Amino acid sequence: LEQAGCSRRASDAVYACAGEPLSLRLFTTAGSAARSRTAEQLQSQLRSIGVEVKPEYAPAGTLLGQLLPQGHWDLAIFAWEANPRERRFLHEIYGCGGSRNWTGYCQRLVTGDLEQSDRIVDADQRARVLNRADRRLAQDMPVLPLFQTTLLGAVRTTVHGFVLNPGGDVTWNA
Repeated sequence: LEQAGCSRRASDAVYACAGEPLSLRLFTTAGSAARSRTAEQLQSQLRSIGVEVKPEYAPAGTLLGQLLPQGHWDLAIFAWEANPRERRFLHEIYGCGGSRNWTGYCQRLVTGDLEQSDRIVDADQRARVLNRADRRLAQDMPVLPLFQTTLLGAVRTTVHGFVLNPGGDVTWNA
């Protein structure tokens, strides 16, 4: 920040850039104790390095339907729910112009890999292409994932047609 011309203000130790305090709006959904605690921790940790964070809470429909798609946020805590069996979900999130690519991230090689993976039937070959895309994503770091849910299922051998529900994992936040 200092190399970019920002300096700490003596009054509150928050960096000022171009004369304005470095203040970020952190959006998340209202009514979640876990997300409120996460917002408070982020606020505290970033404040300690000179960045002010202002948490703002919105109903899920407003956050996911308006604020994120329109780009009216600096930081956000939310979850992408996706079924890995749906081929295009990664492209929707990380591909150029993806329908859920709310960060605006666009890297043509990543998009190409994701589009190629959608057409590959062989699981090993698809994994190689997706791993290449993952390495490129890790270099660019368009998002900072804080949580990853684990899908768990236990069934008897007599149960048929069982499918994990990525959006209904009861262990989230356990």
